[in-house]
Amino acid sequence: MHQTLTLNGANNKTLATHRLWVSAADWDAVCVDNAAYPGLTHRRTVWFPGRRFIVILDEAIGDAQGQLDLHYQFAPGEYKLDAATKSACTSFPDANVFLCVNPAAVGGAGGRGGLERLGL
Repeated sequence: MHQTLTLNGANNKTLATHRLWVSAADWDAVCVDNAAYPGLTHRRTVWFPGRRFIVILDEAIGDAQGQLDLHYQFAPGEYKLDAATKSACTSFPDANVFLCVNPAAVGGAGGRGGLERLGL
């Protein structure tokens, strides 16, 4: 699966719209909307604070119904899952990826989406 966000396991359309690009002295940001499925827009915002690390925010916006999944791939190696914080983190000595899911925003009203598959 290549797409970051999928609905009902189907490939998405690429109908991206640029929303924002900011380049300041000590940070950068970009935001793009993709009308990926009927009734569902995938918004991705990327920040580069202090030009030291990258923060990615993925949002699913709309009223489409079905199984919504977010797909992130970690490099081969050890990682930690933390059910209490709904997060996952790689364990490399030099650079790492930290992923945190807001369970209140996943899977519709009271739903947990695909969190169970992560053990979260």
